[in-house]
Amino acid sequence: MWTLILTGVIAAERSWLSGSHFSETQRIESPTVQAPPISIWKEISAGLCKQIIAEGSYEGVDAEGVSLTLECLFGGFWLNTLMYPE
Repeated sequence: MWTLILTGVIAAERSWLSGSHFSETQRIESPTVQAPPISIWKEISAGLCKQIIAEGSYEGVDAEGVSLTLECLFGGFWLNTLMYPE
């Protein structure tokens, strides 16, 4: 994949230097990174909450509920940051 990208960059530079950059276009592909499915993050979050609940001897606390609440809270913080960056 990186060889293809570097080859495309070199070809684009040669095209630019030769003066033909106005007549031709070149497609340069970028590598894609896929995030794990959301269910994995939910399982990790719930597992951490279960561990904290067990170690702290908390009774009557729902780990899935706490992890969902935290997820919503962090999502709200992120949205607020995007909307009001200052």
